[in-house]
Amino acid sequence: LKVIDNARKRVATIPEMITHSEMFYHDLEFTDEKREIISKEDARNLYTFWIERLGTKDTWAENEINELVKETTNEVGVKGKDLYFPLRLALFGDVHGPDIPALIDILGTKEAIARLKNVLNT
Repeated sequence: LKVIDNARKRVATIPEMITHSEMFYHDLEFTDEKREIISKEDARNLYTFWIERLGTKDTWAENEINELVKETTNEVGVKGKDLYFPLRLALFGDVHGPDIPALIDILGTKEAIARLKNVLNT
């Protein structure tokens, strides 16, 4: 239901819902351009930080994820698109998409960590 609700907010037609939902059910594939973003040192530090932090709890509330974003800026030293683009790529497969708290809510903590670990191994 969360995936459907997310897609519904982003599309104009029912067939478009598939395009905006597939990434939650399949392994993510990255173009060379996207691989360049996820392979940067700052992105890798970001992924390691989020894996460690997300692993401390089974569930995260929206406000807690927003606090984690702020903490990331202070601890890892990345902000703006250098924070959001790599995170969205790892979790969603694209630099543009749902807010990070929405992605974590849809995926769940375990899947989010698995996706972050996957990009570290890419």
